[in-house]
Amino acid sequence: MITRSSEPKQPDPVGGACSIRRMVVPAMAGLAIDALDLATFGPVGLWAGIPLGAAVGFWLAPELGFPRRSRWLCAALTGLYCALPLTGFLPLATIAASAARVLDRSTSVVPSEVGPVPDPEGAIEVDYNSEWDDPASR
Repeated sequence: MITRSSEPKQPDPVGGACSIRRMVVPAMAGLAIDALDLATFGPVGLWAGIPLGAAVGFWLAPELGFPRRSRWLCAALTGLYCALPLTGFLPLATIAASAARVLDRSTSVVPSEVGPVPDPEGAIEVDYNSEWDDPASR
């Protein structure tokens, strides 16, 4: 039986799957935009690049880190990128998305993101004194 926890998922402090996903997803989104740019190479890009690029840019905007209100900006930039001549063989979207994710400091795991310290209910308290701490034992 599979149960779902109601607690939000915490980022992996050691790296692991969360950090790999944070690096791979923007690169794959950039590859998708570059593949569309290559598909709209030549005169096709002048009439099909803007609407197709805008649709893909709007769809991939959250994966590229754009906030919800800026999806239209990503759509416009992607549409123009797919319509521009001489960008079909340059993987600029992949490079830009990967570089932006690498240089983004807000996705690094800081101790406050790891989660709260568990409540020590049921923890055993131990009072430790050594012979060095007790002046009577000297």
